[in-house]
Amino acid sequence: MNDLQIRYFLELVNNGISFTKAAQAVYISQPALSKHIRNLEQELGVKLFDTANRSQAKLTPAGTLFYQFFSRSKADLKNITDQAKLLESQSRGKVLIAGLELWDMGTILPEISTFYAAYPNIDISFTWVEIRSIRNSIIDNSYDLAISTRLPFEGLENVFRRHLYDSPMVCLYSKNHPLASKEHLQFSDFKDAAFFELENEANTVIRQNHEAYCRARGFTPNIRLKPNLDSIVLAIESGCGGMIFDQAAHIVNHSSFRYIVLEESVPIFAIWKQDNQNPALELFIRECVGEGPQGAPPGLASGSAPGPAPGSATNHIV
Repeated sequence: MNDLQIRYFLELVNNGISFTKAAQAVYISQPALSKHIRNLEQELGVKLFDTANRSQAKLTPAGTLFYQFFSRSKADLKNITDQAKLLESQSRGKVLIAGLELWDMGTILPEISTFYAAYPNIDISFTWVEIRSIRNSIIDNSYDLAISTRLPFEGLENVFRRHLYDSPMVCLYSKNHPLASKEHLQFSDFKDAAFFELENEANTVIRQNHEAYCRARGFTPNIRLKPNLDSIVLAIESGCGGMIFDQAAHIVNHSSFRYIVLEESVPIFAIWKQDNQNPALELFIRECVGEGPQGAPPGLASGSAPGPAPGSATNHIV
């Protein structure tokens, strides 16, 4: 028994057990087709067709069983072949990832190093993007995946969003800040300090949430607006003030800075378009993003000032 015999058998049944039509469909003569079917019956040891009435030939009960079996096998082979081709295409390619400025992607997606080792032919490219630009980076297909808070993507319906973890919020300040030497430093000690925020419109809701957080703790923050994060970082580093930020930012653990962990957290999501056809992205999501909410990656608990342990915060600041 060979694949050719099985093909001819299935073709014969699919053509209403008409040897003439089946022979034409597979481009062989009718006698040749009949010979292949007889050989198949001999090898199987059963009659596949009841030909007592030549004008109304039909499958025998055994023929029906083999037809069902061969049909399933053909469909299964196609499915496996399609899956194998998909895996082959996934094992090569490129995934472009946009992350909010200053975020530590290796901490947010700790499986990255394992993915690199398993799929060396897939290029994972990370770029920091401003909060005002990250929404459009996905809409216009500039990037395959965004690592972001949910805020920039509110109201956008044609995206998938998967929660990664909740990043604790911190009050970030310089080791040179006048308050840095104070023992048992509390967030309320910053009531007279400058708080830096981005002046762009995309940050308005975040700024309002930060102001509300301060007011709930008894003071109105002295907000100073800056055009970009670089200018904020330089201002903080010089000891001019502080910033409410999330602990996922790599600068939080820089030797130039100190921070206090706050009682709030920010949910971080992986976000991608529903119609993204990049097979390498599908593999990356499965291997690195996971199937649902995950706990905070290790290493986020370190800091120089006391505060709630990461993971204990339940309120979301944005």
